[in-house]
Amino acid sequence: MISFKPIGYIRSDFTEPSDPVLMKKGYSEIVLESDQLAGLYKIEQSKYIDVYFHFHQSEGYKIICKTYSESEKGVFATRSPARPNPLGHSTVELLKVEKNILYVKGLDAINNTPVIDIKPLDNSMLELDHKEIEENKLKHNPRKNIIRNIKANEQEKLLIKAGQLHGHFCPGLALGVKAAVF
Repeated sequence: MISFKPIGYIRSDFTEPSDPVLMKKGYSEIVLESDQLAGLYKIEQSKYIDVYFHFHQSEGYKIICKTYSESEKGVFATRSPARPNPLGHSTVELLKVEKNILYVKGLDAINNTPVIDIKPLDNSMLELDHKEIEENKLKHNPRKNIIRNIKANEQEKLLIKAGQLHGHFCPGLALGVKAAVF
C-alpha cells in the first residue's frame, strides 16, 4: 500500500476548481507543517520550484477525456485533475519565503489542497529550447494560444495578434476581438 502524509497545504483565493489559466496568474501561499521547516533551508536559491499536491476534491476519471481546448486525449496526455491517482504538479515561481510559508505565483491548486512534496525545478532533461517546445505545441493545435487568451480575457494580446494578421488596426477588428472573447 502506498500512502503519503501531507507536508502542508495551499492557501489560495480559489475555493473550487476554476480555469487553470486564471489560477496560474494568481498568487498563492504554501504553508508547511512546522516539523518541515528545516526542509526549506536554502530553497530561496531556486527561482522556480515544483509543487506536488493531492487533488483532494477529484472524484473518478475517464481514460479518454476532454482537454482544455475541448479536444479528446488519453488522461495521461493531459493535465486533468481527474486521474487514476489524483496527484497534481505545478511549476511555480518562488517569490519569497517567510518562516514556514512560501509565497508563489503560478499554482493551479485550490484553497486547502494538501501538499505532498516540493522540489527545485529540474529542466536538465529538456532537449528542446522553449521556442521549439511552443512551436511543437502549436503544430498540434494552432489555436491553442488564441483559446488560452480568450479564456483568460487577454483582449490586448488578442488584438495585437489580430492586427498583425489583419495588417492594420480598425474599429471592426476591435469589435471582432471583443465579440470572440464574449
